[in-house]
Amino acid sequence: MNRDPLAQWSASLTDDEFPMALAALGVLAGLAQNETDQLYDPTGWRLDVLPERFKSALESAAGLLYWDMLTPLSSTAGESQIQPTLSNQRASIAFPPAEVLVAVWRDFLKRIADPTAARSGLRLVVPTTGKALLQAAHFASLLAYPQVGAASVYLTPERFFAPMAHTDWRWPFTVATLPDDPLAEPFTQIQQQIPQASPFRLVVTSAQARQAEIFVSSAGAADTVKRLEALEWGISSRLLIVTGLGTTPLAEQMPPLEILAARMAAAGIAMLAPGESTPRFAERLRGLCDRLLTQQSLDSAFAEVFRPTEALLILHRDLPLLKKVEDSGFIRVAKRPSTTVVPATFATAARSILDPDSVAISTQPSTAVTNVPLTAERYIQQQSYRQQNGQFVRERSCYIVGQPTLVTVFIAPQQEDSTAADEVFPDNELPADADKHRLRVVFEETKQFDDPMVADLVLPRHGSSTYATFTFIPRKEGVFKGTISIVHHNRLLQVCLLRTRVFQDPNSPAAASSSITLEVIPITSASWSDLEKKTNFDAALLLGRSQEREPTMTGVAGQQIWTYYLAKKIDDFTSDINRLISDVAHWAKDKAAYERGLDQGENPELLRDLARMGRSFYKELQERLLLPSQSQTTDPSPVPHLQVVSIDPDLVVPLEFVYEFDAPSEQAAVCPDHLEALKAGRCPKNCPRSSAPSQYVCPMGFWGLNKVIERHLYNPGQHPRLHASLSFLAEPIKDRKRLSLRSGAVLAYSQEIQNNRTGVKAVSHLEEILMPNLSVVKDWVEWKQCIQNKHPTLLVAFPHNVAGSKSISLEIGGKKLDTLELESAYVRAENTSSPLVFLLGCDVAGTESVNLANHIHSFRRAGAAVIVSTIATVFGTHAVQVGEAIIARLLEYNGSESMTIGDAIREAKCAALRQSLPMALCVVAFGDADWRL
Repeated sequence: MNRDPLAQWSASLTDDEFPMALAALGVLAGLAQNETDQLYDPTGWRLDVLPERFKSALESAAGLLYWDMLTPLSSTAGESQIQPTLSNQRASIAFPPAEVLVAVWRDFLKRIADPTAARSGLRLVVPTTGKALLQAAHFASLLAYPQVGAASVYLTPERFFAPMAHTDWRWPFTVATLPDDPLAEPFTQIQQQIPQASPFRLVVTSAQARQAEIFVSSAGAADTVKRLEALEWGISSRLLIVTGLGTTPLAEQMPPLEILAARMAAAGIAMLAPGESTPRFAERLRGLCDRLLTQQSLDSAFAEVFRPTEALLILHRDLPLLKKVEDSGFIRVAKRPSTTVVPATFATAARSILDPDSVAISTQPSTAVTNVPLTAERYIQQQSYRQQNGQFVRERSCYIVGQPTLVTVFIAPQQEDSTAADEVFPDNELPADADKHRLRVVFEETKQFDDPMVADLVLPRHGSSTYATFTFIPRKEGVFKGTISIVHHNRLLQVCLLRTRVFQDPNSPAAASSSITLEVIPITSASWSDLEKKTNFDAALLLGRSQEREPTMTGVAGQQIWTYYLAKKIDDFTSDINRLISDVAHWAKDKAAYERGLDQGENPELLRDLARMGRSFYKELQERLLLPSQSQTTDPSPVPHLQVVSIDPDLVVPLEFVYEFDAPSEQAAVCPDHLEALKAGRCPKNCPRSSAPSQYVCPMGFWGLNKVIERHLYNPGQHPRLHASLSFLAEPIKDRKRLSLRSGAVLAYSQEIQNNRTGVKAVSHLEEILMPNLSVVKDWVEWKQCIQNKHPTLLVAFPHNVAGSKSISLEIGGKKLDTLELESAYVRAENTSSPLVFLLGCDVAGTESVNLANHIHSFRRAGAAVIVSTIATVFGTHAVQVGEAIIARLLEYNGSESMTIGDAIREAKCAALRQSLPMALCVVAFGDADWRL
């Protein structure tokens, strides 16, 4: 048994005794950081109180006991041995002798022998830092010895897992392995024996099955990295299980483990000792699934199956928090105690705000709503408080400069003593088999506090949610406009504006007449019936403007929340992109310059210029999103899904052009493997760019080709007040989740294309693809009639954008349509399916001109499921050819059900690039990316 660095301290102990001394030492070290005066007096350590203090430190319901000797311990040379010591302000205090701590630990174990003392068993949690992870892993292996009496032992390292790591446990959960893994065959056999309604599945991954709660590889970490590199698709997982523990030094295995965790957005890693047969391994994994249905925690279920001495568990602190829901067999993530994020400037000025004794309010929802009917409508609500004479009192009118302020946000039936949002919360279609949803709440007000604040709330099937609580000190007099974002799996679900004013004098007449209001900004789903089944997004970006009208970007990526002031950077980036694309838009005059291949003519220079611009903007985002550098890898970053929500109609950031590979040199060539990369959706292994990053430019480095980017727009000038029953935006729900592209199509195009021979020819090719259920219309009048009479599900328009001083319109067939107050009849007939709409050409999406994004919002509000448009200036025949290439690809996927519109559009853009259509980079999609084809 390796006892370093405590070998001399424990020299008198047997191998059976040392793990108990080690356990007591770490628990005592953690307690002594804050309780030295209670545990130590001039006569020495108070050994008589230690066992009972250990017991009181145990979180009895969960059985958690924190073991942390890494930070406070140092080594001081004595006359005969090295003693572990605790350094404080007075002196270095030597810990008790090892044999004494053995007795303390034995006494502690006797005191918790009562089953009510730790219902889940003793679970030792070893917090650590990345630098100390190897030493912590060594200690954890010793703490797993049976003499310690721990039901489980696991490490929770800081900053080991990426911020976008997934910790929520979906239901039913999936255990997956690779197609070429020896586990694939026994998995298939076991799955055939499992009832269809089983709450878990054992599967083999594929391009259509890429998400799993548990991913298992029967290989070691390094070999698993190689296997994943050979895949044509990415995989995301909550818990990663690999073998190889004890066969290779842990120091050599940590780097590939970190790569795997980042690539798969995993929140947990389990390393197992090899040695058993593959069928036996598969059966034990099934046993793990069975125990997860009854165990209170992931780690204790894991330890029961694999025994702590056979496994090393490295977990995000939230991942083990699974608990059994009463009266059901479901496993859900338990809510952690809420922590309030306080700006740094607040810590000294109002530390008392965090003192529970100074808060004269309950931390739980009001009991005033407990007797309302289960079907009562619920609203997002807030209650504000400000501190007076050490106590918090309700504030209903305004906030005051310099006075600590507390805001609670919750969802509940409407209460008289709270401020409710102006629209009913859309929960009428929450799934009956889901007991609760854990939602993240992000609170931001750039003028009054520097950084966004974040807290969680739990929304049950009925009744009130828990509270999300935020504290701050208003610092400027004037308008207060706070953004409250509701987030689920890094996907922005809904945004509210909290409006009030901040005054210097609380007794002024203006302060007394002010008010606090909540306004809902409808952005995404009006129905959450498939909330748990929606794609887990790896980051969400909220685009808006500060009160000084400066463009801002708020990012949500796992535990990471940040605000970035775009300012002139985004204006330069957008204008430079538009300038380049506008030059290419006239390619019909010199077709040879761009149509012979991406590595021919003017294409290499275009890709180089776009990549260099995109790389510069990527560097601006990299640190804030904690994106890994792509200098030494052929793969895009492990952030395959990104949501972008703009609450300012003239702020559309061309993130599709962000380039995450190294900036190419001015003489860089297009990577020779670019066609293979575009076909596979990822760069091939050992492509030329991987060994010479700056010498080649690769189209797969652009976010628009290696990510699913889901976009949403909101225009407050166009938003009507809605009734609760009205679904204002078409979103996929349980009974309406597919887009059928062969149930009829309508096609129309601008007069500019009609007058161009090449354009007419391109349209003819598109007509052949869309036949036989195609209606070609000459103007908007026929367009509307066709939609009302034939109910097409695919609407394709190549319009010309016309912007006047007082209106905006789209022209087809020489006739203009003002879209500012667009009737739903131009999109779908009443009670018919939501269509997929193509609006391609002339910067319809609005990066070039103010208010052009209103076209997108108008068509979405009128009932379009998804709108495919262009994010930069695209003219005439080029728009038709790009549209033809993308529509042809989408039709190939139609009916597959496993393909989402987000993945399909990304792959269709790659296919268009293979046809030497660089303008496909400009194509973007607005709407929910989870629609199935």
